[in-house]
Amino acid sequence: MSSKMRPGAKMTEGTDGTLAAVYRQHWHALCRHVRTNFGDGPPEPEDVAQAAFTKLAAVANPSSIENPGAYLRRVAHNIAVDAHRRNGRTRRVEQNLEIFEAENADLSPEDVLASKDELKRLNDVIANLKPKHRVALMLRRMDGLTFIEIAREMGISEAGARLLVGTALAECAAAMEGDR
Repeated sequence: MSSKMRPGAKMTEGTDGTLAAVYRQHWHALCRHVRTNFGDGPPEPEDVAQAAFTKLAAVANPSSIENPGAYLRRVAHNIAVDAHRRNGRTRRVEQNLEIFEAENADLSPEDVLASKDELKRLNDVIANLKPKHRVALMLRRMDGLTFIEIAREMGISEAGARLLVGTALAECAAAMEGDR
């Protein structure tokens, strides 16, 4: 059998349609696809492609994959989107920290201690929210997801996502006001 797989050909075990053949056929195109859609990095297109092939190698029944190229592009897309989301979150936290440090350079030790105490109280309030409320709040405030994305992630309606986040915020505000 040829070492090249036809586009759309199924991966089968025991033939040269193994992971090595899929790798030879799709590696460069997958790297090009990631570079075209997400740029030169970070994450590096080669790292994304390698992670996609790692996921393909971990599939229990690779012969069930009808189109390995499409599978790899979808997995690579998801990996790159997740990496960009993580990088965006990190940048937002760093920017907020820089703003906080610039605005509060002259805080007294008492102010710092009070802020730490308030942050711990808020963390406790969030930890005691109902799990769905906590997840929705974190997806919105930490991950920066839209209500539509939260709904999709949690398998609920957009209105349901809005309700969960609104309720969580209201409970946090009420708990923090009650502690004063």
